[in-house]
Amino acid sequence: MGTFGYMSGHIRRLGQDRYLVRISCAWDPVTGKRSQPSKVVHGSRQDAELALAQLRVDYSNRTGLPSTMTIDGLIKQFLNSPTKSGRSREPGSRYREHRRYQNHVQPGFGDRLADIIQPY
Repeated sequence: MGTFGYMSGHIRRLGQDRYLVRISCAWDPVTGKRSQPSKVVHGSRQDAELALAQLRVDYSNRTGLPSTMTIDGLIKQFLNSPTKSGRSREPGSRYREHRRYQNHVQPGFGDRLADIIQPY
């Protein structure tokens, strides 16, 4: 998830003289979601292509930089974050998940950088 590579992008016509410009620039190591900044451009196709190039320039410094967060830090951040519903995690649930992590994952992976862990 940490190696981002080339920022792909596309232009989609929304109507007469309206275009949606979107790039795919990075995977967030914490949420695992892809970042896709977009912009609606009013004008010609050439204006949309210029906007696409500008988005790539604007977001070029936000990609490719590996995080220095370890798996320990990532798990700590996850356990302290709210659930999908926005509520904080129950203390018992947080404790159980932390113990599972300590027993099964931390001994082999805890001090490794999160960005260099890759699936097989």
